[in-house]
Amino acid sequence: MPKHVVCAVAEIPPGGRKLVEAEGKRIVVFNLDGEFFALSDRCPHQGGSLCAGLLSGHVDSPEPGVYVYGRRGEMIRCPWHYWEFDIRTGKSWFDPKRVQVRQYAAHVETGAALVEGPYVAETFPVQVEDAYVVVEA
Repeated sequence: MPKHVVCAVAEIPPGGRKLVEAEGKRIVVFNLDGEFFALSDRCPHQGGSLCAGLLSGHVDSPEPGVYVYGRRGEMIRCPWHYWEFDIRTGKSWFDPKRVQVRQYAAHVETGAALVEGPYVAETFPVQVEDAYVVVEA
């Protein structure tokens, strides 16, 4: 799949998200403590924008009357009908085998690692201080 440089790492702080467009697709990129994940911005239920959704965690109940809240900020809830999806996998919480949001590979590359075009030009030594989020769409 083609790679698209969508933003500098600093543009998405930990716990943040950013709506980007690549190949005509609306993609929301999440930063979960320095790990980047990219999902389609479209909820598979009726097309709500996941970028506008609420970030939440996961409530687990190992036994009646006992509730444990974990994975804070790793679930995205569609703002229209509150369908929840795991940001790390794109899978829905209620039916993970059949319902999921399209996931795109996302990773960080340094500016020096990004090369464009087949042309060769005179080069000069430079120092690159930023890293960028790259989405494969």
